[in-house]
Amino acid sequence: MVAAAVLGYSNTAASAAVVEPQKRTVESVQTRVNERVLHITTKLRDLQTRVAENKHFPAATKATIQADILKVLSDTSIWRKKVAAATTMAMIRAATPARETVMADMAKLRAHLAAARRTTPPDA
Repeated sequence: MVAAAVLGYSNTAASAAVVEPQKRTVESVQTRVNERVLHITTKLRDLQTRVAENKHFPAATKATIQADILKVLSDTSIWRKKVAAATTMAMIRAATPARETVMADMAKLRAHLAAARRTTPPDA
C-alpha cells in the first residue's frame, strides 16, 4: 500500500510537471525567432543557388523567383531585428505584422515556384 501511494504520488507529480505549460519570455521568443530566421535564411540561400543553376527555367521566371527570395530574406531580417530589439512581450507582439509579411512573402514564393514547375517540361 505504501508503494502504491508512492507510485501514485510520483505519477501525479510527473503528470503535473508535464501538463504545466512553459512560460514564454522575451528571451525564449527571441531565441525561437533567431532559430526560425536561420532556418529560413539557410533554405533560401540554397534555393537561390538551385534556381540560378536551373537550366529549365526561363530567365524571366528565374528573375521573378530570385526577387521573391530577396524579398523574403529582407523581410525576415526586418522581423528578426524587431524581435531582437524587443524588451517586453508587448513589443514582441508588435513584431507580429513583420512575421505575417514574411509568411505572405513565402506563400508568394511558393506560388511562383509551383507555377514554374508546372510550366517547365520534365527532364528527359
